Amino acid sequence: MRQLAGHSALLRHLLLLDNLDTLLSSSDDWTVKMWSIQQLTCLRTFRGHKHSANQIMMFKNDVFLTVSDDSTIKFWNLNSEEEEQSLTGHSSWVLSVTILKNGQVATTGADKTIRLWGE
Repeated sequence: MRQLAGHSALLRHLLLLDNLDTLLSSSDDWTVKMWSIQQLTCLRTFRGHKHSANQIMMFKNDVFLTVSDDSTIKFWNLNSEEEEQSLTGHSSWVLSVTILKNGQVATTGADKTIRLWGE
């Protein structure tokens, strides 16, 4: 068995990138980490949430998004650890996310709503 360790709290979500060697993990430590499966190392840590990062989803090209108990949806650049955009609108935790065929982002929240973002 091989192991990747580095988060300081419970893990919430795991996403395998298209290259099949890189994982993204989200955690109650408020971070998302990028891992090399082959090297068994953390490549990057994405910081910016003020509460648990619940789910990760690829958006387009080198951008992924996260939803969090801090009521935000954040867009991140895979190559730079930089937060590109932050959306607010839910009045409580944002629990899940999906991308619709038309490119809109859809999120669910503890505020009992589904929100649609974008055109």
